[in-house]
Amino acid sequence: AVKIAANNEKMRALDDHILGIIGANNNGVVPSTPQSWAEYSAPISRWKSRPGLKWGAADQEIDLGEVPWNERNRIGFRTSMAESYIGVEYANKWMKRTGGCHSCPIRCFCELKVPELKSKYGRKTEHISNVCMGFLVPQYLMGTKNGTEAHAMAGALGAHILDDYGIWCNYGSISHLFKFLKTKDMFKHLLPEDEFNSIPWALWDNQDPAFLLDFYRRVAFKEGEISHMADGLYDLIKRWGLDGTNPKLGHWDIHKESATKVFNKKTNAAVHHASETAGQVGTLINVVFNRDAQCHSHINIVNSGLPHDMTVAIAEKKWGEGAFDKVNWYTPINAAKIRFAKWSLVKNVLHDSLTLCNWMFPLLASPDKNRNYEGDSTIESQMFSLVTGIETTETELDFKAERVLHLHRALTVLQMNESNMREEHDVLSDWVYDLNPDKNFGQEGTIKMDRADMQTALDMFYEAFGWDIQTGAPTRATLDKFSLGFVADRLAARGLLPS
Repeated sequence: AVKIAANNEKMRALDDHILGIIGANNNGVVPSTPQSWAEYSAPISRWKSRPGLKWGAADQEIDLGEVPWNERNRIGFRTSMAESYIGVEYANKWMKRTGGCHSCPIRCFCELKVPELKSKYGRKTEHISNVCMGFLVPQYLMGTKNGTEAHAMAGALGAHILDDYGIWCNYGSISHLFKFLKTKDMFKHLLPEDEFNSIPWALWDNQDPAFLLDFYRRVAFKEGEISHMADGLYDLIKRWGLDGTNPKLGHWDIHKESATKVFNKKTNAAVHHASETAGQVGTLINVVFNRDAQCHSHINIVNSGLPHDMTVAIAEKKWGEGAFDKVNWYTPINAAKIRFAKWSLVKNVLHDSLTLCNWMFPLLASPDKNRNYEGDSTIESQMFSLVTGIETTETELDFKAERVLHLHRALTVLQMNESNMREEHDVLSDWVYDLNPDKNFGQEGTIKMDRADMQTALDMFYEAFGWDIQTGAPTRATLDKFSLGFVADRLAARGLLPS
């Protein structure tokens, strides 16, 4: 049991408050389709419930229908995401119910009942529970098209195999790279001839999901050269010379190809809500981490589904004028965007520390028209205060979370044995800047970044965190401010502390 300082009445009041302002997955606060109760709708929202969307594999078929925002006992019907992953036809046929984390009303997971898993593909069960990348990763690899049986089955079968074998998808990097190498006929230059000939390529060409049974087995059991795709991109790029050093591939460079989704040129981390999500804000978030940035603080407001002017109003109230651009139409970096990026990272680390879902929180927007669709970013501090009995403001809690970020940055410096994060860590792949050659940064319809603008953004970002402008490494003054003097001493002893 978890001991809670507050009484049940106070906890119930906070829970009721949360249930009144929470949306659907990624905090979509409007439905994805026009509905009788809703003032707004937006296709990007993950509030999917609507008439005609069914849980056809339930013990008794359920037509979700409309789920108005104030029907709290039906919140679990909002996020029925299977249609996004496998198409409406197969969602209505295979969806049994939603699943999710203990006590959470949102229920992000899709619990499917797919008879073909056993009858056609020999799996031990016809049930599969997964979400997001579990379904999308095998579909990316196969290159299937939404709405087709091949697409639906690739998602269901692939998710089952990935879970069964425990295969890390590297946020889709393996799949994006595989598809590119296959369509460009590069595998014949990377694999031994006997191995290349043993792979059932015809299954892939015919979009037969059975190909996944063969491919993922080779990866899981380290069968042959192709299994090294699971080594992680950093090692694989070196092994196969994917950075322009392999003459057999025409000196092709993975960092110049947007289709492979490698965002960071130094860590070879994958895109994860990066430049396509609030421009420089998502870009800066992605340079901090050493793998794909598991940060959803910013996408939860970008994809809330509210009209642009309402999102701008919420953003400007929180971070200042110019914080939020139109999607795919970005303006130069400014101080408000820096505050937005820093805030997003702090909340991300805070949620990890509190074991609170960053796929839902922070709740900056809400479905409540009476609140002018505004949420409440103090939820975390209210929850912390009630559970621990330690009265803590949002500012105080964010300070504690920022301390974790400084420690994370210092650990990166220490483990890389390199203080120059600016040149050896925070470097974007070339395609991020060279995308859409017929357009310039700042034009409508492109997510490309500008090299000079991003250098200015790094200057401002480092300054906002109190990191050295030249290197991007934490300074002693900043580490001392956050009671991390012992960390500064450790870095200094290794010659890694900025002077």
